[in-house]
Amino acid sequence: MRKQFQNLDFGPIIPIGESEFGKAPAFPKAGVHPRLLFTKENIPAIRRALDDPEYKAVRAQIDDLCADSFDGVLGIPYMHGVEGFPGRRGVHNFDARGIVTIEAKAFMYAITGDPELGYQAIDALQNFLLTLNIRYIFSDQCREYGQVMTVAAKVYDWCYDVLTEDEKYRIFAGVINYTAAGTCGLAVGMGEEPFKIYGSPNKMEVGYPPREQGCVSGHGSEGQVLRDYFSMAVAVYDEHPEWWEYVAARVYNDYLVQRNYYYKCGCAPQGNPTYAPFRMHYDLYSAYANKVLFGESPYIPELTKAPRSLYCYELPSGQHFSDGDGVHGGYKRAAFTLTTCALWASALSGDATLRAEYKYHRPDYSYSYEGPYSMMPSEFFILVSDGVKPAEDRHEGVSPVCYNCAPQHKIIARRRWDDKNSPAVYMKSGERSTANHEHRDAGTFQLFYKGMLSIDSGHYTLYGTASHANQQSTIAHNGILIKNPALDNGDSYHGSQRKMKETRTNASWLAEEGYRIGIPEGVKYEVHDGVCEYAYLAGNNAPAYDKETGIEYLSRRMLSVFTDSEKNPLIFATYDSIVTSIPESEKVILLHTQPGPAIEGNTVIAKNENASLVAQYISP
Repeated sequence: MRKQFQNLDFGPIIPIGESEFGKAPAFPKAGVHPRLLFTKENIPAIRRALDDPEYKAVRAQIDDLCADSFDGVLGIPYMHGVEGFPGRRGVHNFDARGIVTIEAKAFMYAITGDPELGYQAIDALQNFLLTLNIRYIFSDQCREYGQVMTVAAKVYDWCYDVLTEDEKYRIFAGVINYTAAGTCGLAVGMGEEPFKIYGSPNKMEVGYPPREQGCVSGHGSEGQVLRDYFSMAVAVYDEHPEWWEYVAARVYNDYLVQRNYYYKCGCAPQGNPTYAPFRMHYDLYSAYANKVLFGESPYIPELTKAPRSLYCYELPSGQHFSDGDGVHGGYKRAAFTLTTCALWASALSGDATLRAEYKYHRPDYSYSYEGPYSMMPSEFFILVSDGVKPAEDRHEGVSPVCYNCAPQHKIIARRRWDDKNSPAVYMKSGERSTANHEHRDAGTFQLFYKGMLSIDSGHYTLYGTASHANQQSTIAHNGILIKNPALDNGDSYHGSQRKMKETRTNASWLAEEGYRIGIPEGVKYEVHDGVCEYAYLAGNNAPAYDKETGIEYLSRRMLSVFTDSEKNPLIFATYDSIVTSIPESEKVILLHTQPGPAIEGNTVIAKNENASLVAQYISP
């Protein structure tokens, strides 16, 4: 006997209103289900993928989820993220496995036609909505609320033909009232460290309707609109076309404009290996969902090439060059969302090299829940149903030089991919910053040979703190400080590049010169038979500094020359030209090493366990 629910318990349907983002340029075909991420025409291929022995580990996981007796009823909220109580830190009762279980059952109903799985998904979702109680999750509970909204959309769409009209009402009203509109119940007495409330108290930080925050950076640039609201708008289009008219208008006229401008550089902003792939995988989700709806993606092709750029940060040691907020200092960590991006992009483009990259990091393809932004087992089978097989080499067709033009104007180069002892260099000049998790690191570099030699010291700490401000500053990078004695206010002043706040739209980002951090002056490199001979990058970074520093021109030119010499495999040089209207300002050339260097006159010597960096400063 199925549980009986009452419509009144799910609240009223609050109108989303008219969109202030213009008109949606395209509309789904009414009366067609499923249509979110796959259609009936895709089901035979998905069935073949489910039966493919290569994916047996994920199949076992999805079968285990479907056998779970979880009924969607959640317990009382309690403190997570402390010893003995795992989960995202905060006071809540969000059940990660539970929400994945609901999605798995809805998916397998759509693929197998087993009505019992569909009924279980529908009933468990209603219980989940009614009993979800998030008092707060540290800074970003919108991610949990957003996952519930997305799973609700999948249940609505994938189980559409066994939904009653009352169930459609309850899911839709429940999504509005319990995941979108209003604020979460902030825990009383949680205002002291380490439980200080950061960010918005809203369930969805973009609000309901989703008009708040920006598309350029910040939490608004993640999945709230691109995945969560968009998925629901796709699912309920037949009954509630006004949701599509509002949400799709913002996606196409706001987000898509920004993405199709930025991805021309072939990479994502916000740093790697953490925030760039984390935020890019929502763009890829949006692109794939649109491709299923309309036959092609409205995003430019460079989006699907961007994961290749991010993989170029990887070093022979398994470490990564650091960029923006993240786990830095050469730690061995490949962000799981970077792996996720590889699979989404390969499914969109047929890129076998990216499919090989995914398999390299997940040899048996098995799923693991890393947070409300993880790829679901259902999504895995949808994506691999395309039949693309991994390339023999995960670097097949990947150049040893990765250049990303403006707004990044950045090069990552190594001598070659097939040499574990290859030196590598990261050179960033920069043209325009998106702020937020980007660092103030225009005109900086990092060097690697058999381990990190010169590093980015900007390790990510708690966002918005004094420590985090210093870690984002130029002083934590291999850049240039310009100190105006008149601005010196003590220890907090160190002559770094200026701070920037987030901006909302692509138009405001381009119109405000405050986001400009450089003017590209040159780039050149040569690759022969998969071997990089040299790489050169130059730019004027005067726009990155406050006008009060008096900087009129600050050009840093960086040259990396790779050799066959084991003793001197890399010769790296910078040439800095600085013009200032304040002659007494102090110019500081920074070099960060791991561990500390020995200094002898104008020579600096730094060593890792296997190699040495010898740097000499020559004044013209």
